[in-house]
Amino acid sequence: MTSQEDLTDKTSTIVTYPLAAALMEAEEFVIDSAGWNPVKVIQRDFLEKYYTPCREEIPTIKEIERVAHIDVEVVNKWLQNHDFDIQLDPLDENGFGAAAMLDLLGLWLVKGKQVQIATDDGSKYPGVRMDTGFTFNTVGGSSDLVVSLETGDQDVVYMMMDEKVPSGFAMVSYVEEVLQNMTPVERDYEAVIFPMIDLNEEGQLEWLINLQLMIPQDRFPFYFIQHALQQTRLKMNQEGYRVKSVAAVAMMLGAALPETLPYIINRPFLMWIARPGLSRPLFVAYLNTDVWKDPSGLDM
Repeated sequence: MTSQEDLTDKTSTIVTYPLAAALMEAEEFVIDSAGWNPVKVIQRDFLEKYYTPCREEIPTIKEIERVAHIDVEVVNKWLQNHDFDIQLDPLDENGFGAAAMLDLLGLWLVKGKQVQIATDDGSKYPGVRMDTGFTFNTVGGSSDLVVSLETGDQDVVYMMMDEKVPSGFAMVSYVEEVLQNMTPVERDYEAVIFPMIDLNEEGQLEWLINLQLMIPQDRFPFYFIQHALQQTRLKMNQEGYRVKSVAAVAMMLGAALPETLPYIINRPFLMWIARPGLSRPLFVAYLNTDVWKDPSGLDM
């Protein structure tokens, strides 16, 4: 459940397929790569919840293009040629760059009309009026409707007013929950009016830094993401919409991992004892330094 602190009213986008495709391109660029190794919880969650399922679907999405090259300037030129501003930093000879783009163009099934929208505070914005080609849905006890807009192909665009929404990947989960629980409903509205959009968002994907791509060699066991960028643009008007989103990663070769050193638990730790077939752990404890003592045997 999302807490109030995790909600936001700031414009933001989450576009997972180009990001997953960029990682896929990097993985395929390295011959005999042994897969990704997360070093942060958010990386593990992304790999499990998004990368693994998206990886199977990416080859079926014709609007995705990918590139990888040992010369990062080739990747940067590719980004420029597709009208993106983000650029990867220069790398030495032990690195490479990878990127992937989603370029999605959709036209409304029935072209809309240009209108103005007035908000509650009297501000006015350019908008679109659709007299047909839409349906309504409800979700739970919410008074806000989910509007479904038909396009000229199989894609459907949904819109739902909301004062605040979960941030980050929780926003994707929120939308998926709405999709699963919404119910078609009849409403006596003669049209749907919504704002035109011109969005350009770019930034660093700091949570991806140091994600490791393992390779089966003793000397250099992994590449790691040195930096990662994403840029997303959305334009929407009376004719339709276009989404262009690109993700780019710079990969560097990591140093050899020491294999002869022990893994030392030298901070307070959680311990539990589980037995196969039981529904709960037999024992759970959090052990701080106040009990780090020699028990002088196991007799009690």
